[in-house]
Amino acid sequence: MVINTKSFGEVDVQEDKVINFEPSIPGFPDSKRYMLMYESDNPDENIFCWLQSVDQPEIAFAVLDSGKVFKDYSPVIEDSELGELKHTNEEDLLLYNIVVIPDDVENLSANLKAPVLIDSKRRIGKQVIANNDDYQVRHYIIEELRSRNG
Repeated sequence: MVINTKSFGEVDVQEDKVINFEPSIPGFPDSKRYMLMYESDNPDENIFCWLQSVDQPEIAFAVLDSGKVFKDYSPVIEDSELGELKHTNEEDLLLYNIVVIPDDVENLSANLKAPVLIDSKRRIGKQVIANNDDYQVRHYIIEELRSRNG
């Protein structure tokens, strides 16, 4: 199927790449199917990617591959929060954080309090709430990105 996205133009969506969010990402009840869009075909090169809605092509979230930037990021999630994801094998679990890209890049931030978890095998996802008190909804990340790049 082909969707006409706001940011990327026409995109061919392969059904076996669609990730189902049930429940939907909070605030977006009509958008339950997404796909990950990467800049590079090499997964090791993708710090950022896009979580593109299939249901509402005008919706796309910039997301950050947490493990590539935050060495000690380890959100504590209650089993009751996980829903169907509690049956996921750890090696199949992808962990992302939604990023806010402001006009001033110095204020680039990631939501560490509510990570997005995706079961890469079963193609299901959910945004969950971390119990860690030190994780913020708006964690400024420009310094971590700079130190990562040397």
